[in-house]
Amino acid sequence: MSKWTYARIDRNELGQVHCVFCNRPLRSGRLIVLRDDSGVEAFAGPSCAKTHVGAPSEPILDLSRMAMLLVVRGEAPVRGGGGNDPDDDMQRPEPARPRPVSKNKPDEVADYLRLRVEHMQGFAGNATQTLREFHRQLDSEAGLESDARLYVERLLAKSKKANTIFSHRNVELCIGAAYWLRVAIENTKPERREFLERLLSSLHEYWRLTSKQIEALNRWGEGVRKSVKNFPVLDAGAFSGVQDPRYAQSQNSGS
Repeated sequence: MSKWTYARIDRNELGQVHCVFCNRPLRSGRLIVLRDDSGVEAFAGPSCAKTHVGAPSEPILDLSRMAMLLVVRGEAPVRGGGGNDPDDDMQRPEPARPRPVSKNKPDEVADYLRLRVEHMQGFAGNATQTLREFHRQLDSEAGLESDARLYVERLLAKSKKANTIFSHRNVELCIGAAYWLRVAIENTKPERREFLERLLSSLHEYWRLTSKQIEALNRWGEGVRKSVKNFPVLDAGAFSGVQDPRYAQSQNSGS
């Protein structure tokens, strides 16, 4: 029998996955991703995960919250629940809420490394060789070395102060935006996906979307809601003010 541990909290808008414990289809909304000793992942509803795995011993990386960071408060379409589903309260795409208070404080450094290396595949320069080495240390017996932790802490502080694309907040926004773009692409006929695929490529290259790009995605979302009723309205100003130090460096080198 597999011994499951918590891997992350994620989202599913398509209803194509089932709970590993009760085999119930997991509908739109938050779901738990579990991982066994061999690295195999499976899905579970929050109620079943708590019953069969127990309460998590430490904060779980929450990708679902990152998707909700872009949702405009009060404008997200809501799909009514079925009434008897114990997880119905988690089906509605509401704007992200602040992280709940936990006895165990989230490890921002570890979370950042996992986001950059594991969850930004396809983004240009998502993880340098240095960050990959630090990420490898996370799962080693010795854990993350103190010098490595200090390096990432300084990176986080510097990028936050300058509001660059490498800030923790912007990395979360990128992951959230990529999620909604993939949902839109999957629910658009192949011959009509070019526009959305260009948006995703732009996000991957520049680590941000312009307000006009998000407004265009919102207009496209009107059609997506024919198949995904709770596809949300996204904040056109989500990436406002974010700076790209790569661009500044190229400008300086050319002057």
